[in-house]
Amino acid sequence: MSPATDRAQPARLAFVGASEWMERYHIASACRLRDRGLLELHGIWNRTRAKARRLADEYGIGRVYERQEDIVADGAVDGIVVVVSREAAFDVLLRLSGSRAPILCEKPAGDTPGQADTLAELFEDSGLVGFNRRFAPIVERFRERIAACPEPPYLAECTFARRDRRDPRFVTESGVHAVDLLQWLLGAVDSVDASAIGDDTHLEDRAVGGSRAAMKSKAPGGAPPSRRALLRFASNAEAWVSFLPRAGYARERYTVHAPERTFELDYGGAYLDAESSSITIRRHVGFSEQEIERIGDEADDPLEGGGFIAEYRAFLEHIATGVPARSNFRTAAASVRLSHEIEQATPLSPPLQEDRGWAPGAGERCEERTSPPRQEGRL
Repeated sequence: MSPATDRAQPARLAFVGASEWMERYHIASACRLRDRGLLELHGIWNRTRAKARRLADEYGIGRVYERQEDIVADGAVDGIVVVVSREAAFDVLLRLSGSRAPILCEKPAGDTPGQADTLAELFEDSGLVGFNRRFAPIVERFRERIAACPEPPYLAECTFARRDRRDPRFVTESGVHAVDLLQWLLGAVDSVDASAIGDDTHLEDRAVGGSRAAMKSKAPGGAPPSRRALLRFASNAEAWVSFLPRAGYARERYTVHAPERTFELDYGGAYLDAESSSITIRRHVGFSEQEIERIGDEADDPLEGGGFIAEYRAFLEHIATGVPARSNFRTAAASVRLSHEIEQATPLSPPLQEDRGWAPGAGERCEERTSPPRQEGRL
């Protein structure tokens, strides 16, 4: 039995924020563990008090705080969960830093590399940052299979694709998950080279049936370009990562190559085409390959399969023991720095041909899209 379950009393958690993401994933996960006697939903604060009151009434949260400072002053709090916008996170975390209680903060924990570094220095090894993929059971199995390979991996590939994402900060808002997971799989990154293909001049007028100005009004800052990055790891491995905000599919695929094995993870879940994850392992035989193992995701529950329940168990473990979590403010700062460096890469060239539409290569022409691309959520 883990120390977290050996506690004489359930851990008392205070929540900061009342967004849909907080309710759907964080409070839902906490309620599961409350039902097992491992924690209490002690209190909640939100800028709009009515939203906090609704969640408190619906989920049996003990109290609604008037101010964030009231959480710091509440000596009964064992842990604090922060799920607010990335723009607000830094100031909120600074206000809460006076509490003795460790903090679980939704990623990315800082809007800029400077903020992330400040938080890493402030909290050191205390707290947990919610990069949930590190805690997903299927990722655990993927990492174990790679570690058991006789020779270490030398190359990895990742495709991080979404449909019609208009967020100009696609890499730092969403793609940071891929950057963080590759570090969890392969270790620390020594350097990164990145490039962008296109810029906001390649917005497709026909996607909204209007002018380019109309498209920009729907997407502040313009549509983000696709980006490609080469990560070089301290282990001498390399990883090529493609960030595709406007692909024809929503996919996360991680492929890791070792001298005699190839490991492939198709990650599934919220906002992805694949509802569940799977692992395929192949053995190299001469100039061909042979599939030797296929592993399906046994967790049908999105909270279990997505790593959210395990994330909260890890947080309880951290509260009980003080042992650094696998995803903390230090590891998060490294992911924030790398994702910002990738996102700031200069576009190579705009792929728009003014009269003919977007063309991926000389002499080629894409057929015009007849219907708007499907919309989806943030992550």
